[in-house]
Amino acid sequence: MQLPPVRALASSRAARVAPVLLGAAALFALPPAPAQAGPDEDANIAFATRLGDAFATRLGDAFASVAERASASVVSIRVEARRPGQATPFGRLPGGVQRGGGSGVIVRADGYVLTNNHVVNGATRIVVSLRDGREFPAEVVGVDPATDLAVVRIQASGLPAATFADRSGIRVGEWAVAIGSPFGLDYSVTAGIVSAVGRGVGMNEIEDYVQTDASINPGNSGGALVNLRGEVIGINTMIVGRGSGIGFAVASDLAERVAAQLIEGGRVRRAYLGVSYQPLTPALNQRLGLPESTRGARVGRVEDGGPAARAGLRPDDVIVAIDGAALEDGNALVQRVVRTRVGDTLRLTVLRNGQRRQIAVRTAERPVRPR
Repeated sequence: MQLPPVRALASSRAARVAPVLLGAAALFALPPAPAQAGPDEDANIAFATRLGDAFATRLGDAFASVAERASASVVSIRVEARRPGQATPFGRLPGGVQRGGGSGVIVRADGYVLTNNHVVNGATRIVVSLRDGREFPAEVVGVDPATDLAVVRIQASGLPAATFADRSGIRVGEWAVAIGSPFGLDYSVTAGIVSAVGRGVGMNEIEDYVQTDASINPGNSGGALVNLRGEVIGINTMIVGRGSGIGFAVASDLAERVAAQLIEGGRVRRAYLGVSYQPLTPALNQRLGLPESTRGARVGRVEDGGPAARAGLRPDDVIVAIDGAALEDGNALVQRVVRTRVGDTLRLTVLRNGQRRQIAVRTAERPVRPR
């Protein structure tokens, strides 16, 4: 495709739409430029306008298409829970039924739905509504409080199961579409971008979040965050209450693995090392005698009798890589370990007293922690 001369655009009113040309030319098949762009300003403006219109139309079509396809795999969830009575200085308030709701994603055609644990936790009645209007009672198959995920099942078959994206392909800056039932408004669609990948915010025991500025509100919990191919890149889970446009979704591969284990056995078995850690900072690196730019995680407490202790890991060891892959921070350590099968061996690259060592740790099953 031939574009008008850059200098002709830069010196005219058409310069205002020039940025549209760059994105449009790269992404879409667009109408041809005039054979002779020349200095004719009106021709340049007309061409730029056609280009911009074509880009906007095709981008709008892309969003509409992904919303239509992905919405079929998203469900609305209504729950009821029994609220106990409460004592007050003025007497006892009676208990009653508390109602709430959220969203979910169909992960298997035979009725399995992935959602957030906080959506169904303590529910005495769960009703799942499909995109086609059908409603089904649901029962909890299993929950994983560590990731705030849960699976429920309805008695249905032939359902449109969602496709999950490869986490390694999720890119900061790509489009993201959130689908769910905010405030009970079923099948609402909002759009934004992926703001960050691999976030940890300290709210749950196991965290690997895709951050987005797509609008997420109460009721979106458990719904899908998808890319423009209609693939689930995350399960919408939480927002930062004091912020605007800061939402978090459990990353696709973590969500998919948790769902598979809950469906198979009703619980999640995950590997652990048996250490606490501290993320490295320039100040901590200085105290440990390390270069300021060192990245990784400092080992804090080593659990007696745990996998790390048996392998010889010590407090103040600094883990900088696992199986040859460098660690960016402590959260990356957790994410790498929880992606490992119980009983597998991890080869840690460790700095101890300034010396680099290789330590092999055979993982064990993570014990259930009281919450």
